[in-house]
Amino acid sequence: LRSQINPHFLFNSLNNIYSYAVLKKEETPELILRLSNILRFLTDVSFNKQTVEAKKEILVAKELTEMYLLNKRWQSKVLFESKINDDSSLLIEPHSILTLVENCFKHCDLDAPDAFINISIILEINQIEVTTENTCGFMNMNKSGWGLTTLRKRLEIS
Repeated sequence: LRSQINPHFLFNSLNNIYSYAVLKKEETPELILRLSNILRFLTDVSFNKQTVEAKKEILVAKELTEMYLLNKRWQSKVLFESKINDDSSLLIEPHSILTLVENCFKHCDLDAPDAFINISIILEINQIEVTTENTCGFMNMNKSGWGLTTLRKRLEIS
């Protein structure tokens, strides 16, 4: 189940970078660099770890958000807040936060006039709270795509 997240994320990211490349946007190299950093984290976690430090995954989720915010039209529509207790060594299921953040962008048309994405992550010593909100409307968890379905199954198993 864990391996299903990487292709899901990778294909969405590559499609985004492709559209920038076709339009010859100056942000394309920065997108490739940020994707490279994220893939480095994902590869290390996928092959070597059953869990990951929550604070590391939060930092990569922020990198992912910043990758999307290279589209300057979206910057005022996205709020990413994180509060990290530096003493926390909480371990979580790999890619869990990244899946939620990536789905916020995938299922939101930020070019719509009233569109928004709000992401809040609070990491305490022994707990984490992740809240995501966007303008995609109601999503039936029983009919969601692979990303959320796989995440739910992984969390039930762990």
